Order: sequence, then structure tokens, then C-alpha cells
Amino acid sequence: MRASFVTLAGLCVLAVAACQPQAPSVMSAEDEAAVVTEVEQTIESYFDVIRELDVDRGVQMWADVEGFVLAADGELVDDYDAFVRDLRTAVSGVDRFLEMEIWNPHTRVFGPDVASTVIEYRWEMIGTTGDTVRSHGSWMYMVERFEDGWKIVHSAGTHLYDE
Repeated sequence: MRASFVTLAGLCVLAVAACQPQAPSVMSAEDEAAVVTEVEQTIESYFDVIRELDVDRGVQMWADVEGFVLAADGELVDDYDAFVRDLRTAVSGVDRFLEMEIWNPHTRVFGPDVASTVIEYRWEMIGTTGDTVRSHGSWMYMVERFEDGWKIVHSAGTHLYDE
């Protein structure tokens, strides 16, 4: 009987210990730096793709996941298909970019597979109507690592148009 009680008590201790919250895993400085580099390269690549007007590759850099949301210019777009339509429409109105640059990235790593980065940007383009449009501002991207690489899952910012 005593052996059963000791066994039962031991199992209870193990069960309680197993149910305790686990300490978050700590990434090494090298691993965190690698994530920062990968994320910043992902966002730079996205701007390169848009500069080239390659909307198909651009769309592939966004994740079609539950909870997808883009907050842009005061509006929320939480429908991935609507976002894709809007992006295709916007890019179809561009003849070419004269300038597009990003700088001053601030990247925060939340774990090995999730990070955010905030950048400043400036671009100038000629539209299909012949008008020149200039914009600048800041933009935030929340990215997640998937089997096929880093993808944007949330994004927010505002275009400030120059005269």
C-alpha cells in the first residue's frame, strides 16, 4: 500500500511539473543576428520585385494565412484576395519607377520564425497616364518563416505624397 502511495505521489509530482509553463527559448546573439539579416533581406527583395513591376513574385512574398491584415493609408484590408487585387491594380498603373529606396530598418526578433521590421522609404514613379508620382513614409512588416521562406503576414504604413 505504501509503495502504491509513493508511486501515486511521484506521478502527481511529475504531472504538476509537466504542466508548469516552460521558460521561453533564448536565441543566441548569432541566431538573432541571422534572423535580422534574413528579414531585412526579405523586405529589400520585396522592394526589388515591386521596382521591377513583377506583381506575381510580389504576391508570393505575402502569406495567405488566417489573420492576414494590411493597414494602409487609414484602411484595413483583412481579405488576402482583395489585397492581391488591389496590388495588381496599383502595379498595373505604373509605367516605371524612377527611384525606390528603403533605409533605416529597425528589426525586432520575437523568435526564430517571427520578426517585425520598420523601414523608411521613398519612391518616384511614372504612371501609365504619364504623371509622375512621388511618395515617402515609413512602413512596418511582420514576417513569419514558412517552409518556403519568410513571408509578410501583417503590414502597416502610410504613403505621404509629395507635390
